[in-house]
Amino acid sequence: MERAGQAHRGTRSPSTRIAAGSAATERGARSQCRTPSRRRAAAAVPAARSAGTTMPAARNRWAISSSERSVEGALGMLEPVAWEDTGSLGPGLFENKNFERAIKSQSAAFPRAAVAGPLPNRLSGSARASAQPTEFLVRMFPFSKKDLRGGGACRPTPALQSGLHWHAVCGAPPRQWPMGMSDRESEHMISARFTKSVTLAALTALALHVGSGRASAESVLRVAMTAADIPDYTGAPDQGYEGYRFAGYTIYDALALWDLSSSDKAAGITPGLATSWTVDPQNNKRWIYKLRQGVTFHDGCAWNADSAIWNFARVMDPKSSGYNPRHVGQMGTYVVNVASVDKIDDYTIAINTKMPSSLFPYEMAMYYMISNCAVQKAGNDYNLYAQHPSGTGPYKFDKVVPHERLELVKNDRYWNPQRIPKQDRLVLLPMPEASTRAAALLSGQVDFVEAPSPDTIPRLKAAGMNIVMVPYPHNWDYLLRADVPPFNDIRVRQAANYAMNRQDMVDMLQGVAVAADETLIKTQPWYGKPVAYDYDPEKAKALLTEAKCMPCTIKVGISTSGSGQMQPLPMNELVKEQLEAVGFKVNLEPMDWNALIGVFLAGSKKSDYNAINFSMAPIDPVQGILKKWMTDYAPPACCNWGAFTDPKIDKLGAEALGEFDEGKRNALLTKMNEQAVADASELYIVHDLNPRALSPKLSGFVQAQSWFQDLTPIVVHP
Repeated sequence: MERAGQAHRGTRSPSTRIAAGSAATERGARSQCRTPSRRRAAAAVPAARSAGTTMPAARNRWAISSSERSVEGALGMLEPVAWEDTGSLGPGLFENKNFERAIKSQSAAFPRAAVAGPLPNRLSGSARASAQPTEFLVRMFPFSKKDLRGGGACRPTPALQSGLHWHAVCGAPPRQWPMGMSDRESEHMISARFTKSVTLAALTALALHVGSGRASAESVLRVAMTAADIPDYTGAPDQGYEGYRFAGYTIYDALALWDLSSSDKAAGITPGLATSWTVDPQNNKRWIYKLRQGVTFHDGCAWNADSAIWNFARVMDPKSSGYNPRHVGQMGTYVVNVASVDKIDDYTIAINTKMPSSLFPYEMAMYYMISNCAVQKAGNDYNLYAQHPSGTGPYKFDKVVPHERLELVKNDRYWNPQRIPKQDRLVLLPMPEASTRAAALLSGQVDFVEAPSPDTIPRLKAAGMNIVMVPYPHNWDYLLRADVPPFNDIRVRQAANYAMNRQDMVDMLQGVAVAADETLIKTQPWYGKPVAYDYDPEKAKALLTEAKCMPCTIKVGISTSGSGQMQPLPMNELVKEQLEAVGFKVNLEPMDWNALIGVFLAGSKKSDYNAINFSMAPIDPVQGILKKWMTDYAPPACCNWGAFTDPKIDKLGAEALGEFDEGKRNALLTKMNEQAVADASELYIVHDLNPRALSPKLSGFVQAQSWFQDLTPIVVHP
């Protein structure tokens, strides 16, 4: 399952449209989002134009801002930025219609802004040729008139050493601002002459400032994540499986780990903090785990049976001094079947389950062990613990700049010598907008980019970047609420599936996805021979007519970015178009990724959505089949978001959990999966091919067929 966290400060966008379709659609989306002050600011545009200011096309809206810094400090970060030829980037960076929404979702973290003046004429050569001045409209985030008059905390910033004329919002000359603004207005629009190089340099420097003063001998791997914020790093990651990938398996270990050493096969589990596990031959509800000896947490605390039992208690026992309700929300689904944990000796524990669970070891590959000593030293205050978190993983926490970056350093005493990182430092940067990630890679601000958008891949290749793609257990789908109309009717669910021209989606994504006939991918042993929902719009219309749902109105929750969400805005626009072509009426409601995760965790009965676009991770039969479709796993137990129920599936699932013969169990799971597809239990769309873009300075990375990746083998060359 695409794991998730509590909804954070990001709020749902009021717009029910996405700026990914026609110009009219885009204008409509923006108009729905405008506050009164924005409408007044927009009304000032003609005045600015009449005063001689050239206004740009509406689609080019950019906000360049600092993360919780004064404008002066933010602009100071730009001083060391060097000009370079970015001609290979082309105009695409400036044509992205979704950047405003992506930045808007983090507006609390970007309270100020800055604008660039004209490019100096003394630039020459290819840099000048690639930096033709372009007019842009910049929307400033809220600030007061007091700030504009220079009465705020910051002062005008002098020209940068490069000769560019940068102006802070504080003390800016009045002539730079559109006329007609009232003192109560908190948003302002200005027109400024930007260049491609200026915008690229400013954007990456402000978003990615990772420090330029480190010793040259230190090797640093800088990763641009799709997450809108830094994932929780206290042992219960949010931000979906991307949080697990970068803030989970880096700092922490679990009893079992995923074998991420090969690109040729789907990842399975391997011993981690436990060296072995077996079911008690006398009791199939009791698992015996042998713990790895000689392991210490980063703070020196010993790993043993006592620390293991404490780690279960922090989620399972409200009376435990280390109990953490937020960790319960994140990790509770992995121990929902655990009744108790017993200490047999210092390095052996017994985990007692509530019912037979032949697939239980998969759950233990997702449950991180944190230092009980570190939490106790912090007085069981997890806010204090977050200042010095401690795991046993290959990386150690070093520092964090809220909303901007998380920095980890090599654990040179890691218990597995083969996985001691080959870099000294790992810098993790939240960067939800795909074009921003591409620009950062092209400008040398990052080395490793998650999920480059298909249209940027040719440019990245032309610039010498390495693009890696492999299939992995991923499903970009719509989860459907099946307990109320219209999706409680199988005909409506089938109609939605027949409406999908999946090849159109693959073509739009330029080959970085494959059509999905079901949740699983064909290399998984439980795939079977499911019914196929080939594109048939006439059949879809007939089914909706038969179900008396024409038009068939649905409300769909979607995200603007996020782990596994691929390119959600244009993709959802295409799904909407195809569904409406057969008789659906689709209302899309975009929101921040963590907000959508909150909707998922709460379950469909806690919201008014008929469906959500929520990428899933069927990495094993527990996440991909059992917890997704069995009635018992509706929230809060886990992942059956839409309250789907089928007695046949429940019966097969119970039999599979009680079957410890792998061959017989796989046969039951295959039947279970085939039945879920026959029920049209979700809207199947595509599987991702997991593209990543790497700087040519990197070597050693092996992309696993998994949501998780091992960064430790990566070598950063000078």
